[in-house]
Amino acid sequence: MKRKEEKYEIPAGKATYLREEISRHLPIFEFRKGHQHTYITTVYLDTEELDFYNKARSYYDDNLKIRVKEYYYQNSPPRPSKNGTAPAPSWHVLDYCFLEIKERIGGLVVKRRFEVPKSLLGRLIKGEDVWDELVSSRSGIEFTGMVDVYREFRNFLKHFRVFPKSIINYRRSVFQRKEEELRITFDDEIAVYEPVPGLYESTGSLARSFLGRPRKLVESVILEVKCQNGQPEWLVQLMENISPKRFSKFTSSLSILTQELPRPVSEGSVTDLHAGIGGERDSGDTTQVSRIQL
Repeated sequence: MKRKEEKYEIPAGKATYLREEISRHLPIFEFRKGHQHTYITTVYLDTEELDFYNKARSYYDDNLKIRVKEYYYQNSPPRPSKNGTAPAPSWHVLDYCFLEIKERIGGLVVKRRFEVPKSLLGRLIKGEDVWDELVSSRSGIEFTGMVDVYREFRNFLKHFRVFPKSIINYRRSVFQRKEEELRITFDDEIAVYEPVPGLYESTGSLARSFLGRPRKLVESVILEVKCQNGQPEWLVQLMENISPKRFSKFTSSLSILTQELPRPVSEGSVTDLHAGIGGERDSGDTTQVSRIQL
């Protein structure tokens, strides 16, 4: 699937207005029936020298990210106690996550990912070949596309040793019609966390309740528009006074954790980080997913 994407960082009040206007044209999309929001925890991996972070800061349109994504959902909130205290939220979590390679090459966005049981993730990141265990734990799934991305990641580990370097957690709402090409997302309740030691070796989920105290809470909302053939006229008019902003959760989270100030990005290209990942690709936003079941 090829898409162009634009990101907007907007105040929460403006996001409320835009949600209402967009809902007149697109329905909210529920990945899990009955849940209008999906909660997402993203773990960004990098080398000890932060090679990918440093490249991404300098070259917005030519960089590479390796990340782990967990999707989960809030259960129906229990009733407040007699004294009016709101109980802590409970979560519906899954036993798997996704390992994803995301590249920008000359402005092109290419994503490949595969599903990984949480119990195998730590060993996989350390360089172990866990394919046989992965297959046996997921019987009945089509592995044809999955094995290609798995091999690509294994080949990547021959060139770079990576570690969890930052965690970002947020709530996402999606507007789109099923199978149609226009997709609009709102990410809010964004929080940045230090990496959790051992990741899933120490916990069954990286839901926000298990992440501890955030290093920073982000008040703004990230709106993202993805489309194949250009934005429809109603959306162009709605967004005419809002300028797209080059925004990266990856570099923003690590800037916070390393306490570095933002710096201007270059239009130049980066080639060395892509050497072990793949060759040149078409223009647009291409997402290759071996399996998505949210």
